[in-house]
Amino acid sequence: MNLEKKIPPPIVTLIFVGLAYICAISTPNEYYGRFVSIAFGSVLTGLIAIIVANIQFRKASTTINPMQPETASTLVDTGLFAQSRNPMYVGMAMILTGFCIYFGSLFGLLAIPAFVQYMNRFQIIPEEEALHKVFGQSYTNYCNTVRRWV
Repeated sequence: MNLEKKIPPPIVTLIFVGLAYICAISTPNEYYGRFVSIAFGSVLTGLIAIIVANIQFRKASTTINPMQPETASTLVDTGLFAQSRNPMYVGMAMILTGFCIYFGSLFGLLAIPAFVQYMNRFQIIPEEEALHKVFGQSYTNYCNTVRRWV
C-alpha cells in the first residue's frame, strides 16, 4: 500500500501517541506522570506552533490541507516558516514528545524518531515534490535556506 499523503498528519500523531502509550503500559515504568509540567509545556508549545502556523496560512489565503499541497497558492516563508519548513509537524512532534514524557517510558520515546522518519518519507517528501512543481525555483531557494524541521 502506498502511504504517501494517505493518512492525515493529526491522525498519524495520534497513532504514534497510542503506540507510545502501549509501550508505556507494557513495560516496567516508574515514571508515569512524574513530569507533568514538562509534558504539559511540550504539548502546549506544540499546539501553539500549530495554531500560529495555521493562522499564517489563513492570512496568506493558501490551503492548510496537507493531503493536497499542489493546491497551494502562496509560498509562506515568514514567521515560523522562516525557521522551519514544517512548523506544524514540529508542533505535532512536540505534542508526541509531551505525551511520551508524561507516559515516562524510555522505550516509548522511540516513537519520536519513528514519527519523524514516517513524516519525512510519507508526508513531507511528497509535499516538497508538489510544492516544487507549484513554486519552482522560489521553493528551491526556500529549501536551501530553511531547514525541514528545526
